[in-house]
Amino acid sequence: MEPETLDLARLQFALTAGGHFLFVALTLGLATVVAVIQTRAVFSGDPVHARMVRFWGQLYVINYAVGIVTGIVMEFQFGMAWSGLGHYAGNVFGASLAIETIVAFFVESTFLGLWIFGWNRFGKRVHLALLWVLTLICAPPTVRPKWRGCRRTWRRSSGPVTICRPRRGPGPARS
Repeated sequence: MEPETLDLARLQFALTAGGHFLFVALTLGLATVVAVIQTRAVFSGDPVHARMVRFWGQLYVINYAVGIVTGIVMEFQFGMAWSGLGHYAGNVFGASLAIETIVAFFVESTFLGLWIFGWNRFGKRVHLALLWVLTLICAPPTVRPKWRGCRRTWRRSSGPVTICRPRRGPGPARS
């Protein structure tokens, strides 16, 4: 590969990863902010807080969408530009990226869609509960960020990966 092509590929990945990191971090924080504001709006009945939820909720949805788009682009960049990493660490990165993607697309997107399109279809407390479920899924001590931590921990130790395959037939498993 020519040096300028390699430099452009690295620059593209750096910009995509940097944008993804910023938008995902902002989205994680905004989820909590919007949930707290909506909780206050539901229990106080203050129309100012209800307008704040609409405003910050729109920013949250935009940030969420940009985070998903940059994450998809990064998945393709891992596959095309980082094939050596996939060969070396595919067993570590493949499973954790797949689980994180399933959680992001199916669970988070389901609750986010219900929250977005449920403004006048659900009661106020049910609508609030949807947002809190979404916020708790995104929160650092829960499922999705743990897979990022799994990959980050492995990158710092970079030890070999051994997958134990069971032997056919009865008896103990071999590695």
